[in-house]
Order: sequence, then C-alpha cells, then structure tokens
Amino acid sequence: MKAAVDNYLENFSDPQETRQLALEAAHKATAALKEHSGDLDAGMLAGQVRTTTLDILMSTNMEQRQAIEVLEEAAGRASEIACDSSSSPDR
Repeated sequence: MKAAVDNYLENFSDPQETRQLALEAAHKATAALKEHSGDLDAGMLAGQVRTTTLDILMSTNMEQRQAIEVLEEAAGRASEIACDSSSSPDR
C-alpha cells in the first residue's frame, strides 16, 4: 500500500499505476483470506486492505460506486469470500 501512495504523490497527474498497485494488494489479501478461511486475523487484515484500497481509489478522484465496482472486479465481492469457520484446522 505504501508503494501505491508514494507513486500517486510522485505522479499526481496519472493515477493509473497507483490504482493498479492498490488493486493488486486487495487481490492478494483476498486470495490469502480464501487460503486461511476461518482465520479471524486474516479476515481482519484482508478487510483493512480492501478498505484502504477503496480509500486510495477514491483519493484518485474515482467515485465511490465506481471504486467498489473496480475493487470487486479485481478481488471479488466481499460477501462471496468464504469465511466458513468449520474449515478451520483447529475444529
């Protein structure tokens, strides 16, 4: 995420790379959450990364609705991410 913010501040005129870096972070966080389904810490971290991604997208002059659509295209819908605690190895 820091790379995305740094890039945006250095290249204020073109937010594309900044947006792409943020979306890649959200995609990776979501993928990690799917691998660690049922892990509360992973869920909290993935949620924070996705929220920060939305903040970055909107700070680059993207409307909230569009930012959500772009995030869901890149990383999936939050409601579709499996967080079934019964798949946790501790149970």
